[in-house]
Amino acid sequence: MAFIRVKMVKGNPYSYLVESYREGGKVRQRYLKYIGPGDLRTSKSKDELGTTKSKIKYHFDTINQEKRAGNMVRIPDLYEKVKKDDVSWKEFKKTLFELEKERVIDLQVASAHYLIPKEEHKYFLNKGKRDQIFYVVWRK
Repeated sequence: MAFIRVKMVKGNPYSYLVESYREGGKVRQRYLKYIGPGDLRTSKSKDELGTTKSKIKYHFDTINQEKRAGNMVRIPDLYEKVKKDDVSWKEFKKTLFELEKERVIDLQVASAHYLIPKEEHKYFLNKGKRDQIFYVVWRK
């Protein structure tokens, strides 16, 4: 059975079509076809997006590729994209905490929160002085 395998080369993902087979009692893989750059296991069209989690993952991937963010995306940037898919702030925030609980993402605190513009303070996930989470880091 063939499946998509993503191989990281110098920090960049590349997708390949591979299949598993047995050789001498061991399982091996053979590359059938190079598909292209990027992680093609994720949804590529907005039509395929159903859940809030898949919308967040899709927009995280697009922002990460566009801005070369190093797998660390600012919450305001991510929410502005997800908001266009009719996801409320409350649902977005709830889903982020669920993803963190499932250990899919890490939520990071801005190191110098006083440099964050006042108009972006509404995107803090917690309102406490030391709980101003501002970045999403997707685990690989």
